[in-house]
Amino acid sequence: MIHEIFPHQLDNHFVITNNIVENDYILQYNELGVLLKVDGGDFELPRKKDVSTLFSTAESTYLFMLNDVRCFLVWDKRKTANDQFVYKDISFLRNFKPKEIAWVGVVGFQLKNWYSQNKFCGTCGSETYEKSDERAIVCPNCNTIVFPKISPAIIVAILCKDKILLAHNSNFQDNWYLVSQCHIFTINV
Repeated sequence: MIHEIFPHQLDNHFVITNNIVENDYILQYNELGVLLKVDGGDFELPRKKDVSTLFSTAESTYLFMLNDVRCFLVWDKRKTANDQFVYKDISFLRNFKPKEIAWVGVVGFQLKNWYSQNKFCGTCGSETYEKSDERAIVCPNCNTIVFPKISPAIIVAILCKDKILLAHNSNFQDNWYLVSQCHIFTINV
């Protein structure tokens, strides 16, 4: 996991706390969307002070800190509709500014999915619980421990003189292209 988003700092040390304070970021998701606060024509990640009336019990999970501001995953569904907040598809964050906030939104989404996909043990089927001393899920029946997956990746560009190979899927937005997804490190053309 990247620990620096220059010049911004991410601290993902495991901390046990549910004490959300007014300035903390709130990450809340529906199926494929992230909750954002509407600010005129712009969007921003909501803070606790912004959403205190939107959630009932506020079941939450501490995730990490960005620039000394804590980020919490809130599991509750919104209890009221509010024009000041919208769910935007997670892909909306690709072009979101500032980039460090977009990054927080995507990493929070990945952690939410990891927690959701590990509610039951993959070995024996028992209900799991969060480990108390590190970010992990434990099965009380067979003691299986599951950690978040870190999937390293590389970026490859296929060049031919002054051109680069790009892919465009019919499902992509008009101006989105994908650099070829091959595992070749050097291509001499």
